[in-house]
Amino acid sequence: AIKIFEEYFKPDDNVDILIKSFEYVDGVTEMYSPTKGYLESEIQDFDELNVKEEFEVVEEFDDAIHEDGVTRMTDFTTKHIQRTVYAKLERIEYKQILEALINLEMGFDSSISERVYFINRRNNVAFHLYDDRGCLLYSDKKDGLEQAYQKFNDWLVDYHRSTFDEMFSLE
Repeated sequence: AIKIFEEYFKPDDNVDILIKSFEYVDGVTEMYSPTKGYLESEIQDFDELNVKEEFEVVEEFDDAIHEDGVTRMTDFTTKHIQRTVYAKLERIEYKQILEALINLEMGFDSSISERVYFINRRNNVAFHLYDDRGCLLYSDKKDGLEQAYQKFNDWLVDYHRSTFDEMFSLE
């Protein structure tokens, strides 16, 4: 994840960081215990950064995994606060943030439960490490992803390989 990240994000880049902080309601509890405040501590002077946008999103779900690990049909609601902050990458301890995102489901400290998206406007690429299994790279143009396709081809998920191969075929 770090190699892919560093391919598209450089220390002097200005980066938007989209942060989704979840709050479960209706008796649903978090499955994992994050280290509260860790994400903010890994961004230099976080409290002084300009929050570009902050709003609440409410989502409703029809099923949930309960404490015994069994999925049951139920209705529950979750809400999250979505914030976007702006900082130079050199002020962000991104390696520690990525490691903490991976640590959550592994049960290791320090861990982050927020969903974190790094957006680089210099090259119009966004990066999201979703857990210890992998990450997603987004671009507004396929040319923005071709470099990753070529360089990190062995790392692609086989399930989607035919889609990637078709998208980047050199016809």
